[in-house]
Amino acid sequence: MSALISLVLGGIILALGIWLVAGVGASVMAIIGALIIAVGGALIGTAMALAFDKINPTSRKLGR
Repeated sequence: MSALISLVLGGIILALGIWLVAGVGASVMAIIGALIIAVGGALIGTAMALAFDKINPTSRKLGR
């Protein structure tokens, strides 16, 4: 469930960052938009990691 929440939230934040960069154009404010895009991408990456760990847990491979 947390993977799905991270994926949806990351997608929304990523879309908002792209919308912000498209709106402000090539200016200093675009740096803030790039940081927002990075946060959205990081959340999507976190969602993928959570989903893959849920499917095939690493702890079983370590002998725990």
